[in-house]
Amino acid sequence: MICDVCGADFPRRPGAGRQPKRCSNKCRSENSRRKARAWAEANPDRNRERAREWGRRNKDRVSSRGADWYARNRDAVLLQCAEYKRANADAVRARNQARRAILAAAPGRGLSAENWRVIKTAYQNRCAYCGTGGQLTVDHVIPLVAGGEHDPLNVVPACLACNCSKGSKCVTDWRPDWAPLSQGSV
Repeated sequence: MICDVCGADFPRRPGAGRQPKRCSNKCRSENSRRKARAWAEANPDRNRERAREWGRRNKDRVSSRGADWYARNRDAVLLQCAEYKRANADAVRARNQARRAILAAAPGRGLSAENWRVIKTAYQNRCAYCGTGGQLTVDHVIPLVAGGEHDPLNVVPACLACNCSKGSKCVTDWRPDWAPLSQGSV
């Protein structure tokens, strides 16, 4: 007999009524996989819904698979995350600020990475409080915890020292004499 999967010639089984069409368990498994793939390609919507339903019924297995995969690939994942954060520092910072604003239930339209770049450029990439250059952080003039908005109109660039010193105080409580440095002042 000829296997209809691999084409190998295999002997008939003496005394067996119904003869197999495949030469081995490997070929039987491959035939099943081919049929499953063909069905999935012919029925993408039903296949997607089947997969979702399986995931809902097997949450523990799905979670376990994810945890096992992460355990095996932890170093590569952490390296990839670190590279992304380095390459997209402004976007990561904007996302973290947006998350803080959501947690604080702060009003405002948000602050995109592009908004942040424009604000830093307006302040000539210098701290709005002391005028130093270097790494700048997002500072809310009226802090989120004090009801300030997470909005470009309430954000200035601040060096880490000024931002940490100001903390969650309003700028007028922290430095009563402060006036925003304009684009040409620094």
